[in-house]
Amino acid sequence: NGHKQTVHGGIVSLLFDDGMGWGYEIVTRNSAEKNKNGRIAKAVTANLNIDFRARLPENTTTLMRIYHKKTEGRKVYLCARIESLDGKILYSESSTLYIVLKGEIEKQKEMSG
Repeated sequence: NGHKQTVHGGIVSLLFDDGMGWGYEIVTRNSAEKNKNGRIAKAVTANLNIDFRARLPENTTTLMRIYHKKTEGRKVYLCARIESLDGKILYSESSTLYIVLKGEIEKQKEMSG
């Protein structure tokens, strides 16, 4: 359990992990649509870093923003932030690195070929 009336940091971590997983899928789906194969390349999380900036009270409505930073070969970098709806309070921010599994890029090329 976290501190009274505060969302536990482990829950915040879970939200980032899940949210950025969806972000990865969107980035990859856009790429797959460009290749006209519709196949999403499988990847794994190499790391997930979280910086807690402000206490997140229980029952708070928040907004998570996810950004694609860059892609370098099999590495896909994303970052995200959880903030108040008006954007005035930054509760936490995160960065992650996904690694596309070996052979997935080749499968993408084969299917679009």
